[in-house]
Amino acid sequence: MNNLVEGIIGVRPKYFRAPFGSNTEHSKKVAEKEKMLVMNWTYGYDWEKEYQDKKALTEIMLNSPYLGNGANLLMHDRKWTSEAIEEIVKGFQKKGYEFLDPKLIETPA
Repeated sequence: MNNLVEGIIGVRPKYFRAPFGSNTEHSKKVAEKEKMLVMNWTYGYDWEKEYQDKKALTEIMLNSPYLGNGANLLMHDRKWTSEAIEEIVKGFQKKGYEFLDPKLIETPA
């Protein structure tokens, strides 16, 4: 699969996120073989019905009990997420959080 992705976009995937975050011994071995970094999220809410609007999603993302340094946030390509993202980013910045460029994350060689 990685060969196909690389053939299409010109870049080989570096990160692996298992569907639903269900990492298994098999998926970890495949990621290791492919020299991919297994990633998972700290929290995400945009798939839950009660957070499928801009205001509710912004509120929970900024005030989640799971928010902390190094948090990896799960957000999907959804209308309400797109509408909320600017306020979420600004809210994190007001709280003193910074965003890490994924290029700075060390991946297996």
